[in-house]
Amino acid sequence: KDSDDRLSTLRRSTEGKRGGRGGRRN
Repeated sequence: KDSDDRLSTLRRSTEGKRGGRGGRRN
């Protein structure tokens, strides 16, 4: 699935920018 792959990449990018511990969850 393309959308799933994009979400995974976006999540990794965001995690790396926020420290890699789901900073965008709060």
